[in-house]
Amino acid sequence: MSFLLTVRNLLYREMRLELNTGQLLGAMLLFSLLAAVLFSMAFSPGADIEAFFPGIFWFSQVFAVLLVLNRAISREKENGCLELVILAGSSREAVMVARILANLIFFLLLSLIITPIFSLFFDLFLGRYLFYLLLVVLVFQLGLAITGSIMSYLVSLTRLSGLLLPVLLLPLLLPLLLGAVETTSLLLGQFQSGSFYFWIMFMLLYDLIYFALAVWAAPYLLEV
Repeated sequence: MSFLLTVRNLLYREMRLELNTGQLLGAMLLFSLLAAVLFSMAFSPGADIEAFFPGIFWFSQVFAVLLVLNRAISREKENGCLELVILAGSSREAVMVARILANLIFFLLLSLIITPIFSLFFDLFLGRYLFYLLLVVLVFQLGLAITGSIMSYLVSLTRLSGLLLPVLLLPLLLPLLLGAVETTSLLLGQFQSGSFYFWIMFMLLYDLIYFALAVWAAPYLLEV
C-alpha cells in the first residue's frame, strides 16, 4: 500500500505542476499541430494519403514527445527535487512508475486532441473503428511512455542529454512504431481482425518487456 500511495502522491504532484505551467502538453500540441498543417500541405488532394497517413500520424507524435521528455526529467531534478523525494522515503521504483504514468497521461491527451485534427486536415474518417483505434493509441502510448522514461533518466546522467535522447530512443521504438503503423493501416484499409490482434499482442509484449526493465533498472537510473 505504501508503494501505491507513493505513486499516487507523485503522480498528483506531477499533474498539479503541469496544470499550473502547461509546459509539456502545450509544447507537444503545438508541434503536432504544426506537423499536421505542414504534412497536409505537402500532399496533393489526389495522393494516396491512406498509404502515408499512419507513418505521418505516429511519427509526428513521437517527435512531439521528444521535445518534452528531457524537460520533464530536468524539471524533476531542478533544485534537488528528485533528491528530496527519494530522501523522503520514496522508492526509486515508485518514482519510475509515477513518471511512466504521468507521461502516459500526457501522451494520451496529446493523441486524443490531435487525432481529430489530423483526421480533418487529411480528410480521413477515423471513427469507423473507433474502439480499435483507441486500443492502438493506448498500447502505443504506454510503450512510448515506458521507453521514453527509461531513456530520459539514462541520458540525464550525461552532459549531452538533448542530443543522445533521440539517437538512443528512436531505434528502440522501431518495433512499436511498426505495430502502430500496421494496425492503423488495417483500420484505414481492409480490416482483418486476426492481423490486427497479432500486432496488438506484439505491441503489448513490447510494453511488458520494457516495463519490467524500467522497474528493474530504476535504482540504477535514478541517481541523485
